[in-house]
Amino acid sequence: MAYHYAFMMKVAIVRKPETLFEAAKDQRWVGAMNVEMQELSKNETLDLVPSSSHKKAISCRWIFKMKHNANGTVN
Repeated sequence: MAYHYAFMMKVAIVRKPETLFEAAKDQRWVGAMNVEMQELSKNETLDLVPSSSHKKAISCRWIFKMKHNANGTVN
């Protein structure tokens, strides 16, 4: 019981950002976003190109989630 309580307390303390602007204030999230962009580029699943006035861009957004270890620490 105490183990679960300690885990939940650690999870409750860490707050995930709701917007990109909130995430940009924390270097841990900035680092995570940089790693994600590098992986997308490495896997050739994303190409950033200049916008064009005669084509409609595909929209996207960041979704922030945290992974936790079994002891409640953020992975």
